[in-house]
Amino acid sequence: MRGSRYAVVGVAAALALCVAPTALAAEEHEEPGEESAEVTQAINSFMAPRQSPAGRIAPGAFPAARSYAAGVAPVDATSWKELGPYAYYPDNRDYLSQPFSNSGSGSGYNTGRITGIAVAPDGTVFAGGAGGGVWRSTDSAHQQWTPLFDQADTMAIGTVAVVPNASGKGYTVYAGTGEPTINLDSYAGVGVLASTDAGASWHRVGGNELQGAGIFKIAATPDAKTLFAATSKGLYRFRSGVDTTWQRKVGDPDSGAVANAQVLNLMSDVAVRPGTDGKEIVAVRGWRAGAATNGLYVSRDGGDTFTGPLAPQGYVPSKSQGRATIAYAADGKTLYAMVQDASTFNSGAGQTILAGIYASKGGDVNGPFNQIASPGKLQAGGSAQVPGKIGRDYKPGVQAWYNQFLAVDPKNPQHLYAGLEEVYETTDGGSNWVAAAPYWNLTLKCFDLTRADYGGCPNTTHSDQHAATVANGTLWVGNDGGVFSRPTSVSTAGGGWTDHNSRLGTLQYYYADSGLDSVSGRTVFWGGLQDNGTSKLISGSDVFHPFEASQPFGGDGGATIVDHANARNVMTEYTSLSPAVTTDGGRNWTDVTPGDPLPLFIAPIFADRGARSHLYAGGEYLWRSTAGFGTTSSSWEQLADTGAGHSISALDVRNDKGYAAWCGPCWPGYVSETGFARGLIANTGAGWKAVTLPASFPNRYISGLAVDPGDASGKTAYVVLSGYARHWMVGPADPGVGHVYKTTNGGTSWTDISGTGAGHLVDAPANDVEVVGSRLVVATDVGVYVSGLTGGSWSRVGTGLPHVITTDLSVTPDGRLLAATHGRGLWAIALDGLS
Repeated sequence: MRGSRYAVVGVAAALALCVAPTALAAEEHEEPGEESAEVTQAINSFMAPRQSPAGRIAPGAFPAARSYAAGVAPVDATSWKELGPYAYYPDNRDYLSQPFSNSGSGSGYNTGRITGIAVAPDGTVFAGGAGGGVWRSTDSAHQQWTPLFDQADTMAIGTVAVVPNASGKGYTVYAGTGEPTINLDSYAGVGVLASTDAGASWHRVGGNELQGAGIFKIAATPDAKTLFAATSKGLYRFRSGVDTTWQRKVGDPDSGAVANAQVLNLMSDVAVRPGTDGKEIVAVRGWRAGAATNGLYVSRDGGDTFTGPLAPQGYVPSKSQGRATIAYAADGKTLYAMVQDASTFNSGAGQTILAGIYASKGGDVNGPFNQIASPGKLQAGGSAQVPGKIGRDYKPGVQAWYNQFLAVDPKNPQHLYAGLEEVYETTDGGSNWVAAAPYWNLTLKCFDLTRADYGGCPNTTHSDQHAATVANGTLWVGNDGGVFSRPTSVSTAGGGWTDHNSRLGTLQYYYADSGLDSVSGRTVFWGGLQDNGTSKLISGSDVFHPFEASQPFGGDGGATIVDHANARNVMTEYTSLSPAVTTDGGRNWTDVTPGDPLPLFIAPIFADRGARSHLYAGGEYLWRSTAGFGTTSSSWEQLADTGAGHSISALDVRNDKGYAAWCGPCWPGYVSETGFARGLIANTGAGWKAVTLPASFPNRYISGLAVDPGDASGKTAYVVLSGYARHWMVGPADPGVGHVYKTTNGGTSWTDISGTGAGHLVDAPANDVEVVGSRLVVATDVGVYVSGLTGGSWSRVGTGLPHVITTDLSVTPDGRLLAATHGRGLWAIALDGLS
């Protein structure tokens, strides 16, 4: 849910400072406004460091890293422990500080982004997390969840499908790995995985053809023998008992060029038309900025041949066709399509980028189509995207390139659900619409902040919808806040929703820190989350929920620092270096933005390890406040300028000596940027100065820094780098090797301590580094590793950590190592597990 602190007042001021372009291909342009740009920046901030400097990663990179990681022995048998299960509750009435709070938003319990949802014939519900793997729920209320992918090859899920066996007995669950909302030619996924035992075990379908792809949709023929997969690499078919590999049916050979891989081949949806015995297949090529190949495609011979792009009567003009979603009524006699407007996307001038929702009443993909919903018509149905209240008078569909779904009630072909930022519903084929799940309650006329029952409005879901299905008289949706359901018999604007997230642990953290509560003595954990604000977890005593979890600070969360001796003192970031501070545990917040010209979307803020009252922040400038958690916007002083066009990506300071890494241009291949550059500034006693990196230092994104506490001069330090080493990068630039480097002379020279032989550190993006006593700990995309301070030989830290991306490490005041993961919440391990 986008931050109330900016959206309600109507201007995302921080985002106006640095609106990142969106794509790797030349066809793309800036996003149309802060809301959509904010999503794009979040995606880019996560993926681009892994792709720099080449802009692309070989599809086999991630599987190779995971395979190597599987053979690395743990340093001992100490086990990681999840900080949970916990119920993450944005509507906690203890936190009403305006405009920072989301309390009253109406979405109940939340978790991380859900990109796939499916219901089996026996009522079992399967949900796929963007970075949290596949989960299963079998209880009648669907509040209990079991993670099924914690030890899978990847936890990035794009779609989930349940296909009943043609015999009527049993079913197969398919997980399309690789989230379709990311930059799509990365190590997004490892293909399609299948389970015939309700997720207890999994096997891969086909060969390596879909490695590195994002998978939007999986559709099956009625006999369950043929699968179609709409992916970022094209439309593929797999026939059980016939094929051993996936066969591309729509798409061009991958030349290795980014434009070809991401633009010409991207398929955003596929459907098998009911009533045709699996013979008629409709698919959509839907690159968000438009392409000559975009549009509807059809096969009437079971997928052997396809025709397209078609030019249906009454449909969106070819030049304006961007991402699209399709859905058939159960009888196959109505075809619905939701289409994003590529022309408006490219111009950046509109309040929405949705062309509309269309229907072919005869079910023929050639039409004629009629528009049954425009952005204005959807807005008039009780939307919370109210003029003057959300961004720049945004209308529904402002993020239509990012979040879409369509779902038809199988019992009524006129009953259609559409997901954008909100969920919309029509029961008469599109003549009338209601906002079944408004963006939030905060801008609705019914909202009253003094009311404890969601402000007196009907409840709703989290915003930003990605997946939906209708089964057994219930609509199920997956969005940026988790899984929600509502009976199909309810057709009102808002209300009737059940959240299913109190034990669904898919929260996506960027940073986390901790401190002791000065009154109770309990440990309190704070962290910044993708689209779920800043969390506050308090160690509790409830058996069912051993942690109390709330969202004192709404919007996207970012870097977060906590007073270790008093966890009521916190500084957390919204986005783009716009931090706020609290000294009462989150009940009241104050903006303390330094006003930097070019911060990253998730910019670093940091407390000096030796003088905790000295707080640092990095954008183009390195900023310092010596006022601690009494900092105001005027407390910041500029210590250094990294240079025009540069943005600080990581920093570490001890007793005012330290290092700050920068990038700029940061995202290779973007429309407004050419190339990639990175560098360092350092202060080892003579002030902050540029560090000249030797030619042997890798040309990759510097993602983490640590100053050695044993060297008072500040000259000994460690850096970690994202991306992959030489073997796995694609492009003309030589990115160098290694992921961990050490200097003992303030940066004049560096030694690669990643290791080269047996026991070397895995070749995968490294995200953070911590010095813990005499040990060096590194967080990567494929695990957490430990070595001595001279490196060379690395072991895995502990056992039991899911195969999830670990983004941040810190040491808790009660003596544990805290790991923030991007998809499976927070985990901790005793420090003696490092030795």
